[in-house]
Amino acid sequence: MRTVNVSIGDFLQANQRATVIQLIPYLLQGGQSGYKLLSTIAACQRLFFDSPDGIQYIGGSYLVWYKPNQKGEANWNRAGCKNYTVAEYVNCILGGSVSRPDINTLVSLLKGGLSQDVVLVVAFDTELDKRVIVDGCKRAVALALIARQSLGEFVKLLNSSFSITVMELKSRLAHVLYPCDFFNSCP
Repeated sequence: MRTVNVSIGDFLQANQRATVIQLIPYLLQGGQSGYKLLSTIAACQRLFFDSPDGIQYIGGSYLVWYKPNQKGEANWNRAGCKNYTVAEYVNCILGGSVSRPDINTLVSLLKGGLSQDVVLVVAFDTELDKRVIVDGCKRAVALALIARQSLGEFVKLLNSSFSITVMELKSRLAHVLYPCDFFNSCP
């Protein structure tokens, strides 16, 4: 994967619904812009998928979806719930323990070829050494499913005129910037 450093503004533009964007007004201190202050605790980069190896990057990332606890509850605020990794979730779909018609539809659409750029938004906590997909979970799972079912199909997507990229925020405080997303990602 090819990596290019980008600004906090570029990252936030890729993820308009980001929890961290809601913090910008609160980060205003001493006349310093929220973006400038945020850039002191986080760095951002764009990763371009240019080979099938990128799917391993996705597979090890955590989703914001949760494994059910012993009571069958699956939520960030329920005891015993842990985040799925993309690879775990793909295994559940292939094993039949999770049924996601929306992801199957997305897989069918993607196998027809990309009609636009695919962007995944990720927060990487450098202290916890955990990466969580904060936007694009369905796209990530669909791409991983395609790669698992047919690497040739995945390579076709990579050779499209559209790109598959990841916008990543790296910080030792990512778990603070995205508290609910990281809440249970540390088994």
